[in-house]
Amino acid sequence: MNRCFSMDDVSKNNNLQALLNYYDQKNFEKVISKCKKLIPLNNKSYILHSLMGASYEALNCYNKAILSYKESLKINNKIFETYFNVGNIYLKKFDYNNAIKNYKKALLLNKTYSVAYNNLGIAYLESNDLKNAEKTFKNLMKIDPNFSQGICNLATVFLQNNNHPEALKFYKLAMKCKTSIEEKIEIQKNLSLCQLKTENFTEGWKNYKARLNTIDYVTLSNLPFFNFETNYKKIIILPEQGIGDEIFFSRFFNDLKKINKTFYYLCSKKLSLLFKNSFPNINFIDKTKFIQNKNFQQYCFNKYCFDSQIHIGDIASFFINNNKDIESRSQKFLKTNKLIPKKINEILPKNKVICGLSWISKNKNTALKGKNKEHVSTSLINLKPLLTQKNFYFIDLNYVDTLDQRTKFFNNHGIKIVKFNQIDNLNNLNELSSLINSCDFVISVSNTTAHLSAGLGKKTFLLLPNKNKKIWYWNSNFGNSSWYNSMQIYENFKEKDLRELIKILNNE
Repeated sequence: MNRCFSMDDVSKNNNLQALLNYYDQKNFEKVISKCKKLIPLNNKSYILHSLMGASYEALNCYNKAILSYKESLKINNKIFETYFNVGNIYLKKFDYNNAIKNYKKALLLNKTYSVAYNNLGIAYLESNDLKNAEKTFKNLMKIDPNFSQGICNLATVFLQNNNHPEALKFYKLAMKCKTSIEEKIEIQKNLSLCQLKTENFTEGWKNYKARLNTIDYVTLSNLPFFNFETNYKKIIILPEQGIGDEIFFSRFFNDLKKINKTFYYLCSKKLSLLFKNSFPNINFIDKTKFIQNKNFQQYCFNKYCFDSQIHIGDIASFFINNNKDIESRSQKFLKTNKLIPKKINEILPKNKVICGLSWISKNKNTALKGKNKEHVSTSLINLKPLLTQKNFYFIDLNYVDTLDQRTKFFNNHGIKIVKFNQIDNLNNLNELSSLINSCDFVISVSNTTAHLSAGLGKKTFLLLPNKNKKIWYWNSNFGNSSWYNSMQIYENFKEKDLRELIKILNNE
């Protein structure tokens, strides 16, 4: 919460001081309860409404928070932090127009409010208004030349405009700012993704290691890091943060076949069977058990005698130096020996084209931390031109519950998308792989299913919004994926792209 009141006012009022103490102790329900009792007795206290709004916001009750803040503004509309807080809530709700309006109101009251400029720029960036985003972040630089987040966000604007030289320039400028270690790590990571996207692998892989300094990554403090110049023999490979990234980088397990060393991978259960089928040269250890059970971890150290560690995302740095290296590793690398259940096989029509669909993404890579990736997903309405094709049979490959969406779409348009509940799309990727193999092709947004399908060598059509250009491995050459030779990429796809796609699919 940005404080929407003077601490002098609070210090003069014991009730307000007590409320603020409850808030600082994260006892938000108590703050709300007390405010409701005090407001009728102090109907001119904008601070009570602001504290209640902040508490609702902390509990993710965004609509109630907005109402409380608006009540505060009715009493005192000169508090710029209140407008800023309302703007932040609208930004979390993906309501960019209202976020922009409130940030602008905050800036009218305080023209040097750096954080409001930054979040206004983010709102423009997220709504794909790159021109105003660029203008806003440049204004921020004039006000506060050392505001590293704003400079980094400006770099992201240029990255989305495919102006890579300017993006690199501003990422490097942000690196020079005086900032916290955490922010420096985030900037360095963004710089690395831009370098990898532009195939500057020498610097990109080096800076990519910055991600390991965040608390999210598993690192073993008692082991040195592996490299080929040392005599390490028993190497434990540590996972990345996302399942999609783990699948993407797993292709490099095949490169380790040629090396006379023993490798062990901390693997999640959902990937275990698929990876065992695909990479018999790797030994697999239960990731969850290893991380959560200290006794099991010690048992593994005693039994396998690890002498070094490496993260799966860093193996690529030994093998990828140019585009030719990418091309030689872009073919199918996943295998499943799992057959789809007989009941499902009997249901699948023999006279129709079977299309696997995954239209929802749940991961996030954005300038605003903590948001999900709803705006990277698409909807069944957007896919309607494809779904009306009579010679196609559609299978739901999403790993989240889509029953309501599918039912509503069927009731409104009479088009059925089949979900086979016998297969656990979320927790058993070996079974999901068998279902993907039964499809003639797969259409997906950026998610685990896209990596899985293309890694299996299945013809895959990836639908990307403009924002997803930031993800470095979705580079394409005239629509053909650089990293997956069975994948076709449609950036910022529109209905005309679907019409083109329908023609391609019908011809095939």
